[in-house]
Amino acid sequence: MFRNSPDDSSPIRLPGERRRCPLFRKAFYPLIIAGTGATLLLAPDAAVLAQASRGYPMVALAAVAFIAWRLRRSRIIMAALSLILAHAAVQSSAFGSDVLAFALIATFVPPGLALLSLTRDRPLFAPGTLTQAAAVFGPVLVAGFIAFSQPPEVLSILTQPMDPETTEAWFGLPDAAIITGAATLGILAFIALRSRRPVESALAWMTLAMLLALAAPADSVARGVWVLAGALVLAVGLVEASYVLAFHDELTGLPGRRALSEAISALRPPYSIAIIDIDHFKQFNDKHGHDVGDQVLCMVASKLAEVGGGGTAYRSGGEEFTIVFPGLEKAEARPHLEAVREAVASSTFTVRRKPRPSKKKGIARRGKSTPRQQQLAVTISVGVASPGRSSKEVADVVKAADKAMYRAKESGRNQVA
Repeated sequence: MFRNSPDDSSPIRLPGERRRCPLFRKAFYPLIIAGTGATLLLAPDAAVLAQASRGYPMVALAAVAFIAWRLRRSRIIMAALSLILAHAAVQSSAFGSDVLAFALIATFVPPGLALLSLTRDRPLFAPGTLTQAAAVFGPVLVAGFIAFSQPPEVLSILTQPMDPETTEAWFGLPDAAIITGAATLGILAFIALRSRRPVESALAWMTLAMLLALAAPADSVARGVWVLAGALVLAVGLVEASYVLAFHDELTGLPGRRALSEAISALRPPYSIAIIDIDHFKQFNDKHGHDVGDQVLCMVASKLAEVGGGGTAYRSGGEEFTIVFPGLEKAEARPHLEAVREAVASSTFTVRRKPRPSKKKGIARRGKSTPRQQQLAVTISVGVASPGRSSKEVADVVKAADKAMYRAKESGRNQVA
C-alpha cells in the first residue's frame, strides 16, 4: 500500500477534489433557489409564473433526463424521475385527489435521493444502474405496499400531524414527511460539502427545491415553480459536471490540457511559464506499479496547486505539469517555484511490501518482525521562461521553459532552471 498519511485505512482524497467546484460556480445553485423564492414572494400572482407552473416542469425534467442519458449521468436521470414523482404528487393534491398518495410520496421519495448520492454515475443500462434504481424506487415500492394494505396505525402516522401548529406552518405537509425530508437534506448537504463535486451539490439543492414544492400551498402556483427550479438545478449540475470532465484532469483534479491551451492563448506580457517534470517517474511505475505512480502524481499535483504568486497549475500530460504566472517575470516567479519544489522534496512516503495484517493476526504477531518498508523520496525538475528577444510568442516561451527543465535534469535534478 502507498499512503501519504499515517493511517493506512483512511481513503486517499485526490488533491484536486476540493477545487472541482469553486465557490463562484457553486453559487449558481443557491442563486436559483433564492431567485425563485424572491420571485414567488414579490410577484406571487404574476401571469408568467402561472404559465411556467403548468407544462414547463415536465418538459424541463424530460429534457434534463435526455441530456443526462447522453452524458451518462445516471444519477441525474434518477433524480429527475424522483422530481417527476414529486410533481405528480403535488399536482394530484392541488386538485384535492388522493391525499394519501401525496403523503406517501412526500415521505418516501426524498430518502431515495440520499441513497442515490452514495453511488457513482454510470451508463443508463449498466448493471450498477439497477442499484440506483432500487435506491430511488425502493422507498416508492414501500409506499405502494402501504397504500395497498393501508394499516391504520401507519396511515395515521403518515397523514395526521402530530402538532397542528407544525402542519399549519408547513402548509399541510405531514410531520412524517417533514422528518424524512429534513434528514435527507442534512445527509445530502453533508455529502455535498465533503465531496464538493457538482452532481452532489445539485442533488442537495434539488432536494431542497422538491421539499419546498411539497410544502407549498395546494392552491398556489408555487408548487410547479419550485419543481421547475429543481429541474434548473439539475441542468446546471449537468453543465458543471461536463465542464469539470472537459477541463480538469480526472486523476489529479488539476485543470487539464484544454484549460491550459485556453489560458496561454490569452496571455499578454509580462508573464512566465514553468514546465515541471517528476524525476525518475518511470522507475516508480516500473518498480512499484502504476498505483504507486498515480499516488506520486496526486501528491505532486497537490503541492503544485498551492503555488503562490497568482500561478495556476495544470497537468499537461504524463508526469509533466505546467504553471502559468500572469503578470510575473521569471525572476519574480522563481521563489514561488522554489517553494513548491521544496514542498515536494520534503514529502516522503512509505511503500509496504505486504498488506497490513488484520487486527486479529496483528495481535498474534506482536513482538515479531514487521514487513520490510521502503521510504520513497519524490523530487521535481523545473524550467521557467518569460518572453524575450528570441521568444516573443507563447509557443517560443513554452519551448524555452521546456529546454530549461531539461537543463535542470542534466544539472542533477531537483532544481529550478
